[in-house]
Amino acid sequence: MTVKQIKSIKHTFLLLFFCCCAFTVTAQSKDIKQGSSHPDATDNPIKGKVVKNKKAAQAEAEWRMQIYNSDQHRTNPVSEPSADMLLQKSDEIKVEKPYLPLQLSDNNITLLGRKISLHQSGFPEKIQSYFTSDVKGLSAEPINIITEAIHFHVISAATHKDIKFKNEGITYTDTKPGKISWTALNTGDRLNMEVNASLLFDGFMSYTVKITALQDVKLDDIKLHLPFNMAIAKYMMGLGTAGGARPDTVKWKWNLPAKQDGTWIGMVNAGLQYSLYDQHYADPLHSKPDLQHPLPPPLSWSNSGKGGILITEKGTSMLAENYSGIREMKKGEALYYNFALQVTPLTIDSKSPWLDRFYWNGQ
Repeated sequence: MTVKQIKSIKHTFLLLFFCCCAFTVTAQSKDIKQGSSHPDATDNPIKGKVVKNKKAAQAEAEWRMQIYNSDQHRTNPVSEPSADMLLQKSDEIKVEKPYLPLQLSDNNITLLGRKISLHQSGFPEKIQSYFTSDVKGLSAEPINIITEAIHFHVISAATHKDIKFKNEGITYTDTKPGKISWTALNTGDRLNMEVNASLLFDGFMSYTVKITALQDVKLDDIKLHLPFNMAIAKYMMGLGTAGGARPDTVKWKWNLPAKQDGTWIGMVNAGLQYSLYDQHYADPLHSKPDLQHPLPPPLSWSNSGKGGILITEKGTSMLAENYSGIREMKKGEALYYNFALQVTPLTIDSKSPWLDRFYWNGQ
């Protein structure tokens, strides 16, 4: 066999190899895993997969971009796309296994492995986890994630004391298996605080907090306190902390290049992630650097550089104090001190995260 013939055979084998690879990649690219909420998806006989044609994929891409370019959403920092996004396609969220339907009883909401009790102000009074230490089962005894109710301090510049609010109580506006929503009005002589909140079956809570001035008022601060239980506050990620053991003290200021707006504190079977934003928030892409949509600091929380976050020990709690600093409000002016909470862990199933893979297609 001549050298020319050998080269010709090698060339033929290489050509066949690349053709096979191209066919395999093309076939695999059609198996795009997608939630059941999309109207153009059809079930595949392979469990956990959904097959879509090219037209359906293009429709989904346009739908996702329409949602992303809108400033009317708040996405879930833990998962993408968020349940808030999906609400724009459907009025009711389907509870996916292994999650359980939400159950409401006397301001107590139970969900898979967790329980949330609401204060009359509309904010969580108790957040509890029932997950075992290996996250493979549930325990009869709950673990308290916070030591007292999550609350705001609105401090008058005239008296340097808290402005008192009267809690008007909670009104539930939606009590579906996948989502429970409520409102709460807290009234004062100089300010009103309107709370609109919702909880999804996976433990994600979103809060819209509108503070309106009833008269001209000068304030020392508006700050949100999240009192973490010291027993569970072992690890931390975010606000300049890459992950691992929680520092004794964290001092953080709003920084545009950092693209951060919150943190997670907890341990394996009990924790809480939170983030701060305002009514202008538009979440950047999670899977690639997003230069076209930078993460601007919220006007309320950052307050022209006066705001920040201080996390430090206080008594039996690890207190996350989210402050905004001195400011003035004119009569009728409104500020939005919105925030989101994600109670962790999410589910007992520990296999799915290692089986699913997500990628960005560059578009």
